[in-house]
Formats: sequence, C-alpha cells, structure tokens
Amino acid sequence: DLRSVLALRPLDEARALPTCGHDHAPDEVCAHVHHTAGVGTLSLTSDAPIDREAFTMWLQFLGKREGLDLMRSKGFLHFARGGAHLVQGVYQWTELTPIDEVLERSTLVLIGRGLDVEEIQRGWRAVQVGLRGAS
Repeated sequence: DLRSVLALRPLDEARALPTCGHDHAPDEVCAHVHHTAGVGTLSLTSDAPIDREAFTMWLQFLGKREGLDLMRSKGFLHFARGGAHLVQGVYQWTELTPIDEVLERSTLVLIGRGLDVEEIQRGWRAVQVGLRGAS
C-alpha cells in the first residue's frame, strides 16, 4: 500500500555499498572502483501542495545543472492543481503519472553524487504553494 511505501527510509550508506568479495588490510587501497562511491540520497517532504509548473521547471533545471550526478528522482507529489502524481526520473528524463490516491504529504527522493543539499532544499521550498520566498 502507498502509505507503507512512503514510510520507508533510505538505507544507510554502509548497507547500500556492495562488498568487494575479499578482505582489505586497514591501509590497503582497493584495486577496483566502486561505482557507488559518493552516491547518496536526499529525501524531501512537504505538507504544503506543490506548484506543478514550478516543480517541473525546477527539476529540469536541476537535471541540467547536475547532469549525470543526479541519477534518479522518485516520489509521490500532491499538486495544488492536478492532484496526486507519481514522479520517476532517470538523469534528465522525468515522468509524472497521475495516481488515484489522496496524499496528505508529498515526498521526493533524489539519488546522486555530490548534490548541493542546501540549494536543493531552497528549490524544494520554492515549489511549495505558500512557502515561496520563505527561508
């Protein structure tokens, strides 16, 4: 059910990183690259409705600015006009799909490398109806 999905929390980084399959001495440098190095998640929530046009423009801007460092976006959003939507994005591609749910809270999860958390939080506040310009 949708409420149980929204209640899930991202894994902590130690559990999310794959193991090498072999042991390392404390000062040994691993000879292969972990593709997940530096990748993190940022979970954003809002009880205020979201302005769909402002959100779409913000996410497009974020995707272009971050490029391949913004790997995924996903969540459930309650738009001020248009109701509830599922959002799914991979890099600069994003899809908004209407869903037949009543949402009391919007949740957006961003997965990426080296994301500017403070700037993203400012942008998230700016797309919330009634919170524009609030710091």
